[in-house]
Amino acid sequence: MALRPVFQACKDVDDFERSKSLAKCFMSYLDSYLAFILKDPDSGFGNMSSLELLVDCINHGSIKIGEMTFDIWDNLAELLERIPQPEMLEPFRSIFRRLMLGMWKLCQYDKDTQLDVIVNEDHNNDFVRFRTVSVYELLHDVMWIYGELETFQEMFQILLRSDNTWTESESALYIMHIVADELRESQSELIGQLVRTLLSLQDNCHPLVKRSAIKVLHHLSDWINSHQETIDPVIRFMITSLRNDRIKSAAASGIQSICFSCQKKIHISHFEGLFQVLQSAEELGLSNESVIVILKALGCIISHQPADKYESLMSNVVALQVKPLHEILVTQNTVVAGTGSKTDPCIWLDRLSSIFRTSVATFPNIHPAASIVKELWPLFAQVLEKYQQESRITERACRALRFMLRCVQNSVPEVLPPLITIMLNLFTTNKHSCFLYLGSIIIDEYGGPVQYHQILTEMFTAFVHPCFERFSEERGIINYPDTVDDFFRLCGRFLQKCPSLFLNLPYLQNIFTLSSAASKIGHREACLSILKFYKDLVKASFPVRSHHPLFVLLHYCTFLCGI
Repeated sequence: MALRPVFQACKDVDDFERSKSLAKCFMSYLDSYLAFILKDPDSGFGNMSSLELLVDCINHGSIKIGEMTFDIWDNLAELLERIPQPEMLEPFRSIFRRLMLGMWKLCQYDKDTQLDVIVNEDHNNDFVRFRTVSVYELLHDVMWIYGELETFQEMFQILLRSDNTWTESESALYIMHIVADELRESQSELIGQLVRTLLSLQDNCHPLVKRSAIKVLHHLSDWINSHQETIDPVIRFMITSLRNDRIKSAAASGIQSICFSCQKKIHISHFEGLFQVLQSAEELGLSNESVIVILKALGCIISHQPADKYESLMSNVVALQVKPLHEILVTQNTVVAGTGSKTDPCIWLDRLSSIFRTSVATFPNIHPAASIVKELWPLFAQVLEKYQQESRITERACRALRFMLRCVQNSVPEVLPPLITIMLNLFTTNKHSCFLYLGSIIIDEYGGPVQYHQILTEMFTAFVHPCFERFSEERGIINYPDTVDDFFRLCGRFLQKCPSLFLNLPYLQNIFTLSSAASKIGHREACLSILKFYKDLVKASFPVRSHHPLFVLLHYCTFLCGI
């Protein structure tokens, strides 16, 4: 403790190296005596005043010295979590309050920092990484000691001060967004006051203050869902924010969060506002990532519409993505220029994927999007044929087809024969394993009805022979683990949906031999697919499977592996 004045003197004269050396000494001391502090906080080695060293380092003003204390704070919180009597935490709450206030100061942006670095949240920038990783993780783990509600209230009081600089207000909002998820419905009045305050922010307020406000609203989406009257103003606030170049990415993510949390209460008028944004995406300068987020939000709204509205809304959204993809196919040769640009087919394929992935809904009869998928199929056939040498585009096209088939379930049997024919032809030629994955989705969706069993068996058989050819090459299994993964996923799906057909295949023994050899490769996903295949095999083979020891063992193994 005698070194505290020396540390302060070094801070006053900006002697960073000596301050850093002293901070290391403080941390070594505290790391050794934390247990004593908890055991006997009022005397000897356990004197609580030792923790003032932590606060001194946090208040030094250097993020490097402040970050040196984070392991000690984490260790202290972990030890306090083991204390059986809650009242014993009381002496430590004030220390963690001072940590929170210290973090508020350390998280304040330097007014002279280049705005582009801040806006883009470049994680190569030390300060951005400090805020978004180190501070976020620490406060998320330890603020329960002082209290998430108390932290939120204190930051809100700072936010309401009339003499704040923009950096002080922004930092308070940043701290609030970290603890916002932990607030309960019982704090509804406080949250309501905050939401009204954030929605009243003027258009000319600093863009980073508005961005952090959007992040807070993002994390309050569950509360917003419980208070329907706030949904409309919050969405309008975020749609307006999309027009600000510096915060449009955060606004897009916020819109998606609100739409997903409040999906059953979103009104069709919100679809119209977001659709207008989608139509103006080019003018607004939205990044592809932001457009995809908007599409996911639109898909979420579409999924809760009745069949007639579903089809018309879906058709309008899909049409905006199909037109540029069609133009690319007409004007471009097989060489893709400008990966990631608007002339890259993957941009539009990914957008179609996001629409169908989030528009999933169940209907009693034929799915309303079935007609859309049928119209899209010729376009996808062209993509697959034209770019068959481009694995990146082929994979994106197969991914979009997967989500399309999942979305409409088994409502497009007419598409199966031409789709399977193209898949098999291209797989025989180029052996892109994404076709195996797509095949497993087809089996999953159409494997139930008996009328599809023949075409599915023919498809499976046609896949098997090229796969065996590849695996029989020298080091073939080791060199193509993705193909192993997708092949055994395909086997597993066929076994699940058509067990009698699979177990009577003439080449079943070859598949077993392959699974034994492939299980020895050091590829996690491939080994997990094989293990799951074994589990499905035992399920299909033993009538009283729940008591069979092999089934129990495989079930336990797959449970440990998270599959």
